[in-house]
Amino acid sequence: MAMTSAATARYFDSLSTKNRGGQVSRRLGFRKAAHPTGYAEITNIRADDPLADILETGHAIVGPKALAAAGLRPTDIRVLHPYDDFTFAVLMQLEQMGFCERGGGSRFILETDILFSGDLPINPGGGQLSTGQPGLAGGFVNLVEAVIQILGQAGERQVRDNRNALVAGIGMIPLLRNWGTSNALVLEASA
Repeated sequence: MAMTSAATARYFDSLSTKNRGGQVSRRLGFRKAAHPTGYAEITNIRADDPLADILETGHAIVGPKALAAAGLRPTDIRVLHPYDDFTFAVLMQLEQMGFCERGGGSRFILETDILFSGDLPINPGGGQLSTGQPGLAGGFVNLVEAVIQILGQAGERQVRDNRNALVAGIGMIPLLRNWGTSNALVLEASA
């Protein structure tokens, strides 16, 4: 069953509300779990603008919204999993979700330790730039890695602090247009 953006947001909101602190996960017998605490999605941003800035994405809207739903700020995020089909996409998401100022993505990367052992690990599993983009399943590369990190099962690439993760997605890039879909999901660990 396909869900609309609003229905998807309501679904994730209900999951995070029902599972706050991991009560449902523990009742089902899971020792560890990753549960959603914030989600936002927007489609067709500026679709009606014939001269839309193709560098403007919906992440400026969904990033702050998902973080607010989780009660977090960008500085609270312990591991970031931006959609990384292209290097510039990571910079745009960093800037538009509030990790740094607009135009400051390159400087942020140079001044921040983004390794799995660093201050803000970014795609510690390598992301799509390392593993390839598996077509329509591209967004799951980073989602699966976020869950593996939160569960503490990443082996040698395990991040030091796996309390939470922010996963961002991009969908469809029409010719000379803005990204068709932007989304952001905050996951938190429950013991």
